[in-house]
Amino acid sequence: MNWFHNLPIARKFAFSFGIICGLCILLGLYTALTLHSISNKSADVSTNSLPSVLTLANIQQAASSFRRQDLVIQLCPTAAGISTRSVKRTKALETYQNQVKQYVPMISNQRAQELYQKFSAAFQQYVDISNQIMTLREAGKTKEANDLAVADSTSAAINNALDALDEAYNLNAKGGVDSANDVANAASHATWINTIVSLLLVILCAVVGTMLTRAIAPRVVRARDLLERIAQKDLTVSVDVNSTDELGHMGNALNKTVETLRSIMDSIQQSTDTLSAATT
Repeated sequence: MNWFHNLPIARKFAFSFGIICGLCILLGLYTALTLHSISNKSADVSTNSLPSVLTLANIQQAASSFRRQDLVIQLCPTAAGISTRSVKRTKALETYQNQVKQYVPMISNQRAQELYQKFSAAFQQYVDISNQIMTLREAGKTKEANDLAVADSTSAAINNALDALDEAYNLNAKGGVDSANDVANAASHATWINTIVSLLLVILCAVVGTMLTRAIAPRVVRARDLLERIAQKDLTVSVDVNSTDELGHMGNALNKTVETLRSIMDSIQQSTDTLSAATT
């Protein structure tokens, strides 16, 4: 550590605290970037993953309600019952369409887009069949309407739509869970890294403080003691110099000062002795 011992005091402080400040800046940048990433992932969960799951659940419910109203209409014995169920059927279809409009902007990947196209096409196929059933019913062709309502092609259309909706729901639910886990893991990692780096900074501060104290304080004390002994007219003192920094130069200057004072005192003493001898 001689290189550190010989550095000027100002550079000692600049070097030591520069390292600490650099680590603090790096920690701050890491924290800011991590928090930004966590914020983005949290926003994706709250504004995309979770709303898409809720919207798909509403779409599923509306599609199932639409199918249920179709079946109930076929069993209604009265015109009033059919009218009531027709209103609910229309409302279910409107709800489905409105929820689909909300869901479309939330589609975030190719698989979700494929599933959206699949359940949209299948449900539209069922809606076309449903409209045919209602037309037959209104025309008084009850048997034909009932046969079409329970036909394999009709069941296949609505089942394909509901199956695609289930898959889209599970896909978005898994994406939401994965995003939430990513947020939790990122927050956990950031906590541990911040804790570890903070502890390292505390240790580094203690080490730097100890090094600076050992490099400066003892030599300042020695210089103070030398000055006090000089003040007491002790010109036999000297200070050991083992560095080339400011304190080392001050030690050399003090030693030279003592030598100069000692030389002056010796000269005065010799002059006094010579004068005394001449007088005698």
